[in-house]
Amino acid sequence: MASSPNALTVKYTIHAPAQEIFKAWITPQLLQRWGPERAVVDARVGGQYRFETRVDGSPKDLHLVTGEYKQLVPGHLLVKTWVYEGPEAPGKKVESLVTVNFTELAPRVVELEVTEEGDELADEEAREAGQQAWMEALKMLEILCSAK
Repeated sequence: MASSPNALTVKYTIHAPAQEIFKAWITPQLLQRWGPERAVVDARVGGQYRFETRVDGSPKDLHLVTGEYKQLVPGHLLVKTWVYEGPEAPGKKVESLVTVNFTELAPRVVELEVTEEGDELADEEAREAGQQAWMEALKMLEILCSAK
């Protein structure tokens, strides 16, 4: 579990190779199949990314997330900043740190542990909403990776 009151942790098991799951986190064409509608990624330590998803199909209103990769260990670890700039936080940037640990439990069985830490998660309601959002995204990731 998360070690801070300003953090949430979600664990999820996917039946696919760790390298394939990791690739789905950093490859724009794969990300767009389980996450944002549009992804621009420079997958290297210090590299930037930008995710865009339209709000209810509106071309003007975007859920926008940007950030920087802090650590990338293929098939094992991904750490990145997560800066939400979308319409639910008008005029402000909400920053957190996302850490994804990939633990191989058996061949083609990987447990993902996603931890998000940030001041905005001090509120229980925000943590619950964040956990729900991560679970929904990870279910989509599972569908993508298990289809191979």
